[in-house]
Amino acid sequence: MASWGCEVRAGERFVADIAEGTILVILKAYLGVPKEDIHEDSVSLYITVDGKKLVAGNFNPRRHSEQRLCLSIDKKFSLTHTLRDNSLYFFGVTHEKEPEDKKKDKPTVEEASSASVYSHRCKKYSIMSFWGAEVKHGQRLHVKLDQGNYLSLKLASLVCTGNHEEKKSVCLEVDTCDKTIQLARLHPERLPQQVMDLKFDEDIILSHDAKNGTLYLCGFQKDHACMNIHLFMNLILQRMKQLWLLNVHVYAARSRD
Repeated sequence: MASWGCEVRAGERFVADIAEGTILVILKAYLGVPKEDIHEDSVSLYITVDGKKLVAGNFNPRRHSEQRLCLSIDKKFSLTHTLRDNSLYFFGVTHEKEPEDKKKDKPTVEEASSASVYSHRCKKYSIMSFWGAEVKHGQRLHVKLDQGNYLSLKLASLVCTGNHEEKKSVCLEVDTCDKTIQLARLHPERLPQQVMDLKFDEDIILSHDAKNGTLYLCGFQKDHACMNIHLFMNLILQRMKQLWLLNVHVYAARSRD
């Protein structure tokens, strides 16, 4: 695990590429100047992944000097914000995707008596990928999950339009196969963002009741990956080589007799 950080200057776009097999978790965004030097009442943070621009956070920089985040990213992305005259700093950590099974790769000759043993002992990895969605007014977002996969919902950000009187609290709901559950309640001024740690392993429908707003959701999808076929074939070839050498020794011994 290694620390990660960047400066996103006003009016500029910060672009970063994540190395293969690495995950970046952005933990927070914070101001580089005292709150008293900030003149805006609101700042929005944006993340763009695969051409999709999402709101990653909203906060009042005159009240709070930092915004907590929990974004897991495994691919190229960009960051921007709406501060006019100041930079915003982001901090996080990077770590490698760990194999779920940390047993040794190569079994002993006694253990490797069949191809099924090789298959069983091959490493299995969990593949994590960034997930983000925009849920507009009146929209119901259908999320389909294959067997063995799950969605981890980490962040919900609310952006509302309209006058002050129309800005009421907004309820985020999820529909599963048999029930409707309230996940969070946000407010465009008092609580425009909610950090969560919710996991779903079945098909769900996400919706909200904002009459004049949009909800941006971020998280990651996890897929319990299949067997590493390259490792499997290497082990098979090693076994074949061992059997060939054994046959050579047996033939040589019989020839001497």
